[in-house]
Amino acid sequence: MNCTAIRAEDGRRITLPQPVGLELKCTCSSPARQATLTFGIETPLPLLAQLQIEQYARRTPLFSGAIDEQVFSCGQSGPRVMLSARSLGGALLDYEALPASYNQPDLQAIFLLHAAPYGLSSVRGEGRCPGVYQVGKGQSEWEVLTDFCAYVCGWQPRVTKDGILEACPPGQDACHLFSNEQYGGIRYSSLKRIHRPYGVIHEVRYRPDRESSYAYAMQQPSTATARRFLNLAQSPAWRGRREAELLLQRSLSGSEELVLEAPFSFAGELGDAASAPDGLCAPVRKDWCIWSLCYHWRPSDIGCTVTLRPKTHF
Repeated sequence: MNCTAIRAEDGRRITLPQPVGLELKCTCSSPARQATLTFGIETPLPLLAQLQIEQYARRTPLFSGAIDEQVFSCGQSGPRVMLSARSLGGALLDYEALPASYNQPDLQAIFLLHAAPYGLSSVRGEGRCPGVYQVGKGQSEWEVLTDFCAYVCGWQPRVTKDGILEACPPGQDACHLFSNEQYGGIRYSSLKRIHRPYGVIHEVRYRPDRESSYAYAMQQPSTATARRFLNLAQSPAWRGRREAELLLQRSLSGSEELVLEAPFSFAGELGDAASAPDGLCAPVRKDWCIWSLCYHWRPSDIGCTVTLRPKTHF
């Protein structure tokens, strides 16, 4: 592992020692990729501003971002330096969006106003708001992007490792085969099949305007019986039913997962399609997509934890 950093004091790039622990996390719910490094060194490092990680042999970039936390500690396990950093997408979480009203904006316009200024390179997807789109006081840039993409484009956005905002459905790119039985499959050392029905909403009853009662209902197939009431009297007409649909859809998030321990060399991307046909992964689904990745490197533990969720749960 080749790790370099930029000193905060003078902007000089320095080479860091070999870490004793590395963790790289990315998830569809956040635009920022998180890196945490641990070093077994006896003296504190100078204050650092930027971090870059490459694979030592191939010089393949693994991470680049700003350092959020730098800690020197000394305990029973000896002295340690910990660095925690986020990729450029972290600015979308940190910066508040300027309150505004846009008349029928499309996805490209929202991207140029709320994502491009923070370093994102391009956007994939399409959609145009049929009415006036309001950016409220107190919303972060990422909240504006997720709200617009969910209501107008139909999907929660994702940020790729190349800084592209993905606002198109998951599962459209490469399909990864996870199997210990089939030839050519990506081998896994462990798995977890998780079912969490407790947060799923079965029915939403909504009130579309001030003159109506909560007589309108929207349902989804589920073993759960939870119900919610939604007052849409103050919502713009174009957001109305979509709010009820999103409430049902978002309740599915995390209710079903397949977690696989894959090799550190796994090169998947968030939103990629995946299949896991082995009997241990039953019941088999054909709509798995990558929800999160966690690369970890320690002397006794090297791998990549891949979390899959059904496409409709994104």
